[in-house]
Amino acid sequence: MERENFRSLAVSFCVCLLATAHCTSAAAARPQEHSIVTEVVAYDLAQDPTGDHVSLCETFSDYAKNVMTARQEGASIARLIKIVNSPDPEDGGVMQQIVIDAYDHPKLSLEENKREAIKDFENEIYLQCIKASAKK
Repeated sequence: MERENFRSLAVSFCVCLLATAHCTSAAAARPQEHSIVTEVVAYDLAQDPTGDHVSLCETFSDYAKNVMTARQEGASIARLIKIVNSPDPEDGGVMQQIVIDAYDHPKLSLEENKREAIKDFENEIYLQCIKASAKK
């Protein structure tokens, strides 16, 4: 998978969320021993060992923030999965897994709790990515 293709797809997804008014304004972050984010970072490192992996991690965490925002605002998981369907199964798989991971967290009622859940999920995905890139 090419990094630019993923970034382009992630930006398209975020724009789509904004257009549908789901990007407005946690459950505790759960450690994951193995994640699709880790796999993608490993792939990215293999393709470009000297590349800007922090930028890739920022892309992942921005995407995760938008997905969790949509989740907390009541967006349908089926609709989000449909939005992230990609001709490149590797790209779509990453994006779909982040959507699925977001829906493993409960939808919260209080705005303060929603903001915390969004920030926690954003940080969880960024941390997974940074840890994966540090291992290489």
